[in-house]
Amino acid sequence: MRIRGHSDVFLMGNKGDSFSMISAYEGLIRQEVEKFPANQVLATPEDDLLGYLIQKYTLDVPTFKADEAYIERQGETQIDVSHRFDYGFHDGRGGQHVPGHEVVIGVPHTGDPDLFHVRGSTFTMSPPRISVENGTVILRFSDVKLDGERIKADMNRLIKDINAHLGYLRSDFDAWNRRMPSFARQVLANRKQRLMEQHNIVAGIGLPMKRRPDDALTYAAPEVRKRINLTPPPVPKQPFKPEPVLEIAEFEHILEVIGRLAVMLERSPSTFAKFGEEELRDSILVPLNSHYDSVTGETFNAAGKTDILIRSGERNVFIGECKFWHGEKGYLATIDQLLSYLTWRDTKAAIIIFNRNKNFSEVLVTIRAATEKHPSFKRALPAASPTSYRYVFCQNTDDVRELHLAVLVFDIPTPA
Repeated sequence: MRIRGHSDVFLMGNKGDSFSMISAYEGLIRQEVEKFPANQVLATPEDDLLGYLIQKYTLDVPTFKADEAYIERQGETQIDVSHRFDYGFHDGRGGQHVPGHEVVIGVPHTGDPDLFHVRGSTFTMSPPRISVENGTVILRFSDVKLDGERIKADMNRLIKDINAHLGYLRSDFDAWNRRMPSFARQVLANRKQRLMEQHNIVAGIGLPMKRRPDDALTYAAPEVRKRINLTPPPVPKQPFKPEPVLEIAEFEHILEVIGRLAVMLERSPSTFAKFGEEELRDSILVPLNSHYDSVTGETFNAAGKTDILIRSGERNVFIGECKFWHGEKGYLATIDQLLSYLTWRDTKAAIIIFNRNKNFSEVLVTIRAATEKHPSFKRALPAASPTSYRYVFCQNTDDVRELHLAVLVFDIPTPA
C-alpha cells in the first residue's frame, strides 16, 4: 500500500535542523532590535517591546489532535505498477497503471506547521513523507485494493512516528523558549544603554537637535515565518525625554502605610463599623500626612476630584481612589473614574476597595478577573499579598504611557 503522494515532502530536514534554526533566531532578534527606531527603544515600555519579540520568536512545536482525525476524501485513482512483479512488470519501464483506490485522511494539529519539516537533534534516517495544509496533516493511502484495518494500523503507526519526531523537536525548542526572553531582554537592554549614553553626550552639549522631515514613526518587522502578522509597538511621536518619577520603592512604601492602617480598621470593628467612604478615607490620610508634606483629599486633578493625592512640588506622585465594593460593574467604573483623573505625567495610582459583603474570597476572585477585562489593562505584576494586587495599565490618552496601578482590598466590619 502506498502511503505518500507526489506533493508530499519529507517529515524532517528540508527546512534545516533545530540547532541552525535557534542560531538563526538569535541573529534575527539582534537584527530586529538594531532596526527599531531609537525613540521606540527609549520611549516605549521595555516589556511591550519584549512581549512583541517573545510572541514572534517563540517556537510553537505542533501538537496532533489525533482524536479529531477525519476522512478528507476517497475515490478512484490510478496506481503505478511499473515495478511490481505481481503484475508482470519488472523491466523498470514507467507508465504502467491500473485502476485503484485512494483514501485521504486529515489529522488536525496546533502549532507552527513549518516545524514539521525541521530536523531535531535526535532523528531517524527514514522519516515518513506528509503534506500539511491549513492546520491539517494529510495522510494518503492508495493501492489496487485497500483494507480498512491495515489503513487504520498504518495511520496509527505514522502518527506515532510523527509524534516521536515532534517530541525530539519539543525537547530542543522548549529549551530555547525558556532562554529566549532573557536573551531578548539583554539585547534590548544593550541597545537602550548605548542609546542612553549617546543621548547623554548630546544633552551635555546643550544644543537642540535638528529634526529630519523623514523621521520614521512606524516600523514593520519582516516576517520570520508564516504565522500571524506581528508588528512591534508603535514608535512614540514625542521625542524621548528623561523625567523624574516616583520610584517603585516609594510607591510600595505609600501602599504599605495604607495597608497597615486598613488592617487596623479590620481589627477594630467597634470603632470603624459605622464609617462611610469619606471617614475611612480621612483615616488613611492621617498616617500619610505623617510621612509626606503634601497629602490632600478630594482634590481636583484632570477630569475630577480624587480621594487621595500626594504631591512633590508641582508634580503628582501618587493618586488614590477609595470605594466600597458594589460588584464587578461598579469596580470597572471605578477604574474608569481613576483613569480620568490622571494626567499624562501621573504614573502611580491605587484603588482601595472596602468590602462589607459576605464571601470575601469571591470578591477577591472577581476583582482579579475583572481587572484583566478592562481595555486599558496591559499585564499583571506579582501580587504583594493575597489582598493587594499590582498591575500595569496604559493611560487613556496615550497607549504607550504606562501606569502602575495597585488594588488594595480590605474587609471592613458591617455596622451592627
